[in-house]
Amino acid sequence: MFFIIIIIRIYAEYPVFFEGFDAGNASVELYHKLPVKSASQGLAKRPVSRLLLAATGAHQYHALFIPHEQEYLPAKCRGFVAMKFRSVNTSALLLLAFTMMSTQAWAQDDAEEAASGTIENPTVVITTSLGEITLELYAEEAPASVENFISYANEGFYEGTVFHRVISHFMIQGGGMTEDLKPKATREPVVNEANNGISNTRGTVAMARTSDPDSATSQFFINVQDNGSLDYNPTSAGYTVFGRVTEGMEVVDDIRFVETTSYPPYHDVPVTPVIIESVEVVTAE
Repeated sequence: MFFIIIIIRIYAEYPVFFEGFDAGNASVELYHKLPVKSASQGLAKRPVSRLLLAATGAHQYHALFIPHEQEYLPAKCRGFVAMKFRSVNTSALLLLAFTMMSTQAWAQDDAEEAASGTIENPTVVITTSLGEITLELYAEEAPASVENFISYANEGFYEGTVFHRVISHFMIQGGGMTEDLKPKATREPVVNEANNGISNTRGTVAMARTSDPDSATSQFFINVQDNGSLDYNPTSAGYTVFGRVTEGMEVVDDIRFVETTSYPPYHDVPVTPVIIESVEVVTAE
């Protein structure tokens, strides 16, 4: 048993956990954790592959690999392998071989994914009269909305516009009106992409629109709390989330609590204009 631990500690790239060891019958379950990418959030969450070593008569050992959540495994590693050995050390070496094969296969998969042109999320910095807000835009989940937003940004469209609608318990909205509340001329609207699985949670950025689901142009809003009522569902077209705040949420909160008033037909307008000085695309695919 000690020999198994030594082998795994030295050669395995990822940590191995030992559970269920019974000195009486020399059985042991080895759990090997391998990292896997989450399709939605990019989190490190990989399946567990299990090797069960069970001692039988005459010092025979059965080694059984059971890769869990096989849809996440490289094709070469799917299924299970059952073998019989006379030595527990041989079984440990089999686990090592499986580990190395898995690691190599994932490296190949990652290389193929990179070669296929995986989309990199753009980073955007909004400079306002109250500070900077940095956004990550979801280029894969909301491609039309992101392209639309970046086009306006690169044109300098947002310079001099304001956050003209601020509701402290809801959201802050801007990107379409000048300081004197004159709407700017925009391009054609973009299609609604709210059915992308991303919720209007605090810190997310979404496209503003009218009652027509496909009417969004330049205006956007930042959710200052979770607003699930704005999400897509079978009875509502929803509002497209196309990014999130990664830095400067304190600036968003400063904006949400400014004093507001009404200038009919507009309501919830900051008394002191919160000006968008620039929107700069820092990185893009």
